[in-house]
Amino acid sequence: MPNIPKSGVLTAAAGRTTTGRDTVLLPLLPSMTVLTISITGGTATVKIEYSEDEVLFIPVATIEQTSGVQFAIPASVLAINVTAISGATVKATYRTVTLDNMPAQTLVVYGEDGVVTNPIITTFEAQTSNRGIKKLVQVQAASTGAAIFTATTKTEVVHIRVSNPTGTARTIKLWHDGLTDATNILPAATVAAGGWAEFDGLIYLEAGDTVGAEASAATALTVTIYGEELA
Repeated sequence: MPNIPKSGVLTAAAGRTTTGRDTVLLPLLPSMTVLTISITGGTATVKIEYSEDEVLFIPVATIEQTSGVQFAIPASVLAINVTAISGATVKATYRTVTLDNMPAQTLVVYGEDGVVTNPIITTFEAQTSNRGIKKLVQVQAASTGAAIFTATTKTEVVHIRVSNPTGTARTIKLWHDGLTDATNILPAATVAAGGWAEFDGLIYLEAGDTVGAEASAATALTVTIYGEELA
């Protein structure tokens, strides 16, 4: 079986300066991933996790210093979860190759304290099913742009559903923290009559950030936002 490498930046290109989770899909075949996690300018706690459904995340290692991590797991989603950060920037890059067989040593951590090699032993220490995801707001969008949700704490928006119970196709626009072209995250998208549209990307909100919406006709489109309010 030929190797099919996949590589990229797991965090934003400039790195992450807030708590939160970043994910990437892994190949379906057995694979090995090499992560390089850089923690600069301060301190941070980074948990390496895997998931099959992007709802339940299983932690496999905790990193608190710049490290390299090599691991192989039969899972479909890799995540790094910054659970604590103070003045630091966390940047993670990855490279994944497919394998013929899973290696015996499934987890190797390279850091300032040396090399630690272990099989992965998972514990359900933190992530319960659904993570605390809930409905944050459900409202009919107005025909002029307006904020429909204001975060009171750091919040992860994980899913937005727009339904159109009317007999006419309508359009919806969405914004993050403002109502200008510079803050638009969804240009006018058409929702068919009697249909719906869904957004599954992650949106990170700080306290005071807003999600704005505008429909092409008032009281025509219902917008439901699901997410998790973080401590």
